[in-house]
Amino acid sequence: MRMRIVILIIAIILAVIAVVAVIGYISNIRASVEEEVEKIEVLIAAQNIPGETSVETIIADGSVITQAIPRKYLAEGVLTSLEDYKGYVAAVPINKGEQITATKLIKPEDIGLAFM
Repeated sequence: MRMRIVILIIAIILAVIAVVAVIGYISNIRASVEEEVEKIEVLIAAQNIPGETSVETIIADGSVITQAIPRKYLAEGVLTSLEDYKGYVAAVPINKGEQITATKLIKPEDIGLAFM
């Protein structure tokens, strides 16, 4: 009887050690995966932006926010700042949650050409 109790206690101790080891291993893997996912701060529409809205109005209204997006999910030409686009307007309506790309902004004098 005494031998069975000793074996049971040893089995329980080994099980606890195994659980702790697995949890530690999973935590390490999760941390390394999160480090590998590089995120970039990009501009996202915080609300629907009508076509032909000026960049100055977009900035003043707080219509864009920055958000960290994993690099593999970035749209081509996504912007990180609107500084170089002062004087531009939205070429098309931009929906809430969309990434702001260079192709969605145009100079006002080119607005008629955008739809050709």
